[in-house]
Amino acid sequence: MSSVKPKEDNLAGGPSAGSDSARLSKRILTGASAGIVCGIFFGELASVLEPIGGIYIALLQMVVFPFLISSLIHGLGSMTPQMALKLFRKGWPVFVLLWGSTVALLWVGSLAIPAARPPLVVTAQPAEAVSRIVSLLIPANPFIDLTRNYVPAVVIFCVIYGVAIQSQKGKENVLGFFEVIKKASITIWGWVIKMAPIGVFALFADLAGTIRIDLLGSLFLYLVLFFGMALILALWVLPALLASLIPVGHRELLTELRAALLMSVATSLPITAVPFIAQLSERMVTQIGGKEKDEDAVVSTTLAVGYPVAQAGNLFVFLFMAFAVFYFQAAQGAGEWLALPFLTLLSTVGTPVSTVDAVAFLTEWLKLPKDAGLLYVEMMTITRYPQVLVSVMGIAFVTILTPFAYYGLVRFQPATFIRSSAVGVIAMALLVFAGWTAGEAVSKKPSDPYRQFTLDAKLTSGVNATVFKEPVPPRYHGLKGMDRIRASGILRVGYAPHVIPFSYFNTAGELVGYDISYAYALARDLNVDLELVPFSDWSNLNEDLIAGHYDIAMGGIFVTAERLEKTTVSKPYLQSPPALIVREDNISRFLDGKALRDARDLKIAAFSSDILVPLAKTLFPHSEVIVVPDYEAILADPGIDAALWTLDQARAWASSHDGFSAVVPQDFGTPFLMAYLMPPDSREFAVLVDQWLTLQNSNGFETTMKSYWLEAKPREQTAPRWCILRNVLGFSK
Repeated sequence: MSSVKPKEDNLAGGPSAGSDSARLSKRILTGASAGIVCGIFFGELASVLEPIGGIYIALLQMVVFPFLISSLIHGLGSMTPQMALKLFRKGWPVFVLLWGSTVALLWVGSLAIPAARPPLVVTAQPAEAVSRIVSLLIPANPFIDLTRNYVPAVVIFCVIYGVAIQSQKGKENVLGFFEVIKKASITIWGWVIKMAPIGVFALFADLAGTIRIDLLGSLFLYLVLFFGMALILALWVLPALLASLIPVGHRELLTELRAALLMSVATSLPITAVPFIAQLSERMVTQIGGKEKDEDAVVSTTLAVGYPVAQAGNLFVFLFMAFAVFYFQAAQGAGEWLALPFLTLLSTVGTPVSTVDAVAFLTEWLKLPKDAGLLYVEMMTITRYPQVLVSVMGIAFVTILTPFAYYGLVRFQPATFIRSSAVGVIAMALLVFAGWTAGEAVSKKPSDPYRQFTLDAKLTSGVNATVFKEPVPPRYHGLKGMDRIRASGILRVGYAPHVIPFSYFNTAGELVGYDISYAYALARDLNVDLELVPFSDWSNLNEDLIAGHYDIAMGGIFVTAERLEKTTVSKPYLQSPPALIVREDNISRFLDGKALRDARDLKIAAFSSDILVPLAKTLFPHSEVIVVPDYEAILADPGIDAALWTLDQARAWASSHDGFSAVVPQDFGTPFLMAYLMPPDSREFAVLVDQWLTLQNSNGFETTMKSYWLEAKPREQTAPRWCILRNVLGFSK
């Protein structure tokens, strides 16, 4: 068929097909290109343009939501119940075809993601209700739903009222009101769209200037698959499938949709394409099937219903969850993988913003770390553009094909379908191969990641520190606490050399860890030198403190009754629940604390400790508890079922040993309390340390240290983003 011609009664203010659409596309591309160049040149300075882009998006949103509501209520209300039922019968296969094609493509693409190991940390928790999904779908208060961008709930509200209006007498006045709002919205939209080059320039300048390059590198595999599948689906699979069902060529469809695709991608808002798609669908039905009496109502109703449920780009949440399972090393069972497509479809109804809630829900369901949701939000800075591209093509797919099905104009063309399928299969095969190649690189991780950790250079800079690897005798006899620190100008810290992640030596031979970071910070704040001296033996720690070997002892030290009695103990700075180091294939057996207490055939390992050994005998009264020098004994003795430790230490150990996880059973005892120990009669120093610990909690130091040392998150990059102005031309202001 030749290029689709515009209707004579074209929507006011909206762009027409042909030259106007081409000119708008060129202006949008020019604005986007100029914005990218500006962002690369000025870097983070380009963020000053962010408010301009925000204003432009706000103006578009101001128009499109009234358009969506008025279109749906007017379209449904104008129909008879018989028409509405026919539209449903003819339309649902179209939606199923869209969803099925998208999910199938995503499933094939996800095969390129390397297999994940079981979760590093498994915590037994009762299942929680999915109330978040209910709030997305049930329109308890449509005004609040509008402010939260809960489009599914708004659509359901409009559907209910639209269906109710169908059988009301005197409905013409009400429908006339909504028709006026609809036309006024499109007129205003035409005004706003003239600002497209400026708005797009500001949006892309801010994006290109602030995006973190280091983030792209660590998630390269995900980005390759996301962009590749989005382009294949939006520019080939869906338009080719549509071209095999209606008498319109693949290239012609893309030409007609070019302005809609460019506008929506540039603004990252699928809804900005709605007027374009509405016009195109009406023109195509008119040209191919002739003018129909109910054409406007059928198209507008299909579009309004399809907008929240046909955004195929939202289904890319499935790809993200598949990647997150690998990224966070949390392998799932067959049941979870079978349910994931259906839960993804249900939870991603709505706009791209709605997918943030969907990821939060699916993260909780799959028991992934909450950081998965944060990672998704960070990646949306980049992935929202291909996501919107797919969503707009999905909306166009159902908005064009459903009216054709309604009027009986669908004609399947096998040759076109086979040809397009072959090209799609080849493209996907190449993408999966590229994904496998990239996956081999990204899946390689250090065998002992905690041994790669280092102290922050900003923390150690300016602190004169001496690290002893053997115990040394005390100095300044007769002085204690702050008196000795003032007299010597030295803070002497006793440390445990093998307690990952609190105090240990990394691969470079440097003494590092959570508590070592605190030691440097305390010495800096006291403005004294630092001496780090290893414990002679855990069993002699109390006696060493009494003898004045150290001013303070650090290194994952538990609070015990004996230590409270014989030494001065700071307030607890950390609590960690008891956990078990368990082989991955035996995790399910160790989730119920009560069942473990009743078990009689277990072999449990524990350190030679006045806390761990008695606790192991309490938690496993009928099982065998063996004392080991270290937990490497688990590797040598396959008969050991589990080892008892704190969660933070068990997580660190398991991360360095493939095939093991840290498990926190339900109802498994109270948390361990960790504190710093000082010699007796050190109350003045202890008060200072307690107040200092409170300060570290309030100023963010504690959060930063926990993130790096306990949760193994990379340090935030604070250096300015690379840009031509600073790094090439030398402008430093």
